[in-house]
Amino acid sequence: MNYNEIILLLLLIITFVVLMFHYFINVCDNSEIKEFFEVDYEVGGKNCLKTHPKIFPTAITTKTTYHAFKKNFEDLNFNEYNYHTDYTCNARKTPNTPFYAHDGSYTKDIISGDLLLAYNCIEMRPSKIKTYLLSLENSKFINNDLIIVPTKDCILDNPRAIDNIVKKHLSGSPYGPVYVCVSQAPFLAEQKGRYDIVRHLNSCYIKPGDEEKYGGNCENKILKCEILIVKTNGEKNKIKAFVDTVRRFKSNNALCKLYCSKNPELGCGCLTEKNIYNFGDKNYDSVCLAPDFAHIKKKAPITDYSMIYFLNPHNIHGVNILPWPFHDYSSD
Repeated sequence: MNYNEIILLLLLIITFVVLMFHYFINVCDNSEIKEFFEVDYEVGGKNCLKTHPKIFPTAITTKTTYHAFKKNFEDLNFNEYNYHTDYTCNARKTPNTPFYAHDGSYTKDIISGDLLLAYNCIEMRPSKIKTYLLSLENSKFINNDLIIVPTKDCILDNPRAIDNIVKKHLSGSPYGPVYVCVSQAPFLAEQKGRYDIVRHLNSCYIKPGDEEKYGGNCENKILKCEILIVKTNGEKNKIKAFVDTVRRFKSNNALCKLYCSKNPELGCGCLTEKNIYNFGDKNYDSVCLAPDFAHIKKKAPITDYSMIYFLNPHNIHGVNILPWPFHDYSSD
């Protein structure tokens, strides 16, 4: 072997060592060799290497819980995130951004495993959202994309009721993003407690001493809801149509934030519905009556409000959502 061949061999060895060093340091945690070739897709579509939990924590959701949503909307400087476009491989790996995996980060919510991530609230009930989306000329939504769960099938009888309803009605493995619009019919007896209701975000109110009159107390009441599951099939026009709808009808009304029955960790909006509950020989109408207009006493609008949730593709609840192409709306 001559001198030139020896030099060439040494250069090849050095290059190989440098490449391996780069791979171990920048791509993988070598304490988890079994994960070298596992992948974890971004919400927008492309595959990227799975990030080690030490770098990308898997603790309890901190940003997109209902509580954080409520707190953020009380902040005038609230920065609204868009899951379908903002969450990318690069964002996950880049420090000093709202998406970086530190405590309270945006992407930490997605990797936490929760099924429902609080996205927004709009001034419309789920069935009307469906009608509106179908009416849009360029949305391309069809009836099968928009699954309505009516009040007779939308029973909030346990803390995981909404998760269970979604799992029951969302069959197969659709391409994301998938959204869930929820509106709950509250039991606010005679609306006399509406100022206190809004202050404490109760979806049920029965004045102490009136339990017998209304067939029991709030702990015994099982509330009903209406849900719309929106499947976009990863199609840009459908995603854009839904996002634009949310932006157009977005609301921060106090009735957006009423707690879901049996689950104070989620908000369920407010649904006006006649004869929705029965007690004894009487029927009860749910009425979404907000506090008075500040400038007109004893005058308030009756309006429905739906909380919008983004279904987490990284959920641990058995709902499989396939990755979809990343769409850039900045050119639209």
